Amino acid sequence: MMRDVLYRAIHNATQTKKDLVSRAEGVDKVFRCSNELDLHDKHILLLDDVLTTGSTLASAENTLLDKFPGCRISIATIAKA
Repeated sequence: MMRDVLYRAIHNATQTKKDLVSRAEGVDKVFRCSNELDLHDKHILLLDDVLTTGSTLASAENTLLDKFPGCRISIATIAKA
């Protein structure tokens, strides 16, 4: 398992009280990727504790796909709100 490949560069307020559009806007471009690894054509598993709208995971996925073309993304969550 590799940690710290993807990290939150912008720490915003909680999303729990926001509507769907505000949540999507609130997590756009908040993630960055470590420059130490080459994950092109790799399979990456994103883990999230609670899936609400999927905005956070979508933002994370887009960041990874922009940085590492050809990688495959799978998602796992513990719960759905």
